[in-house]
Amino acid sequence: MPSNDLVADGKALAKVGFFVQLGVTVVLAAAAATATDLNGVISVLLGCFASVVPNGIFAFFAFRFSGAQQAKAVATSLMQGARYKLGLAALIFGIAFIAFEAQPVLLFCAFAIATISYWLTMFRVSQSS
Repeated sequence: MPSNDLVADGKALAKVGFFVQLGVTVVLAAAAATATDLNGVISVLLGCFASVVPNGIFAFFAFRFSGAQQAKAVATSLMQGARYKLGLAALIFGIAFIAFEAQPVLLFCAFAIATISYWLTMFRVSQSS
């Protein structure tokens, strides 16, 4: 399979993962809206966003370059994406606690569920290809 096909497959897989995470975010926010107060809903949304947004940024950097001719650019881009992903997640967590006084249990549970949904999607879709 040529490199361009692999990149296209990777982009499509990342897009599916992104939309699954958005769906999980909506479901978790709706569940939080029925079970808790506004601060709880905000905590859940911020927890999900701490997973969704950094994953999207990483995917952008991961698929920016392709091919053996650009191996160094690919490696550099992956490292940049990983740094931005980690930094952005930390920033969102910081904002959640400082500006929104997020509920830690809801925040971290939502983050974990959104992250695991992404991993499971990646595994499931890649196994069915």
